[in-house]
Amino acid sequence: MSNNIRAFIIDIGASKIEYLFLHNEKCIKMNINTPTKMDFEEDMEQLSNSFNFGKKTTFVVIAFPGIIKNGVIVKWPNKPYWEGNNIIERFIQMFDTKSILIVEDCNAGAMASKYIFPDCSNSLFINVGTGIGSGIILNQNLYSGENGFAGEFGHIVVDYFSDDICSCGRTGCLQLVASGKGMASLYKKSTNDQTDNTKWMNHSIGKKILYKGAIYLGKSIANTVNLLDINNVHISGSVLKNDIYRKQALDTVMQEEKKFLSRKLSVVITSEMNSSLLGACIIAINKFSISATTKKNVLANFPRDGEMS
Repeated sequence: MSNNIRAFIIDIGASKIEYLFLHNEKCIKMNINTPTKMDFEEDMEQLSNSFNFGKKTTFVVIAFPGIIKNGVIVKWPNKPYWEGNNIIERFIQMFDTKSILIVEDCNAGAMASKYIFPDCSNSLFINVGTGIGSGIILNQNLYSGENGFAGEFGHIVVDYFSDDICSCGRTGCLQLVASGKGMASLYKKSTNDQTDNTKWMNHSIGKKILYKGAIYLGKSIANTVNLLDINNVHISGSVLKNDIYRKQALDTVMQEEKKFLSRKLSVVITSEMNSSLLGACIIAINKFSISATTKKNVLANFPRDGEMS
């Protein structure tokens, strides 16, 4: 295994980019704000300046929150002005390497679930942040579907009579009522308070929205458990830091399961862990030559713990 590496493992989010910089056997964890120039070229220039460490890169693994086909961003609702651009080509230029691997962020999160549940063959990963996504492990393999689009959990329709249009173009999606962005929008609509922060979560109306959103999420997870007959569920994301949301989502999953088949579910919530970044690290470790010391230093950033039920 090579000790002489210079690599990046990156999770690109809607508002924040978190990454590990590997240099020989050292591992440095860093984060920056996601560019918001509203222009793809300007965003790329800002990213290039952020990652400019001056030398050729050995490899780059990126967890990305949109749909990419043949290197081109097909869909990213949070940054539609990135769509239609070849992100692989830009990263090859940016990092001066052709060893670029991009994986959908929730599929990366599903790989993290293999770390959370090391002895299981099947698991469901759910991430609740700005949006909602999922990744699925079946028979120890990542399930990506016929077209590579499996796991669009946030676009399960849960309100068939809603007129609210989701970023995907449909109405009544789970993401509209249970994601951070969706619930904040519901609060603004209910109160005319247009403040862009998380203080709405402490308001009485905000708490009701969180409670209801968590029930929507919990029932959707329970439905998926019924569909796939999966015992192991890993839930992650910034919204799970809220006590009301976390507790009600977990209670709903368990209550729904008791009503029907009473499987012995193992539900792990890791609200403080960046599961997509962890999954990208596991993919990097499996694909590229990394020394045992570097592997240990990388995984030290992700203690194997969490709230379990």
